[in-house]
Amino acid sequence: FNYPDAYRNRASAYYEQHAYEKAIADLTELIRLQPDDPTAYNLRAVAYHDDGQQQKAIDDCNRAIRLKADFAEAYNTRGMAQAALRDFNGAIAAFSDAIRLKPDYAIAYYSRGLAFQQSGDSGLGAKDIEHAKSLGFTPPKE
Repeated sequence: FNYPDAYRNRASAYYEQHAYEKAIADLTELIRLQPDDPTAYNLRAVAYHDDGQQQKAIDDCNRAIRLKADFAEAYNTRGMAQAALRDFNGAIAAFSDAIRLKPDYAIAYYSRGLAFQQSGDSGLGAKDIEHAKSLGFTPPKE
């Protein structure tokens, strides 16, 4: 069928069920129907990230950013994928771009804080994590 919203909604349902391959397939079809939709690329990037396909996630984030240069969420997703690949400097840069575009982006502060800690800078890491909390972010339980 040729209904972009149906693919988007079904992909969301698959994603919630952790059926990432099915979500990715529907998001790929959505992108075929709407190749200039940056949100579709970012959604697929999130699914790729959660499925462990970090380079594909980064590639989709880059496509989303090319389509919408001020897409803070795509920078954040790219940072998550880069951190998963242990590219902490790249992740910090991506999270910093997300924060520059959306200064109250609590999850980006939290994620950048974790990346700082992973890269060995516990001081900046703790500062970002505290700032995320001051913006209302509740860190997940360990």
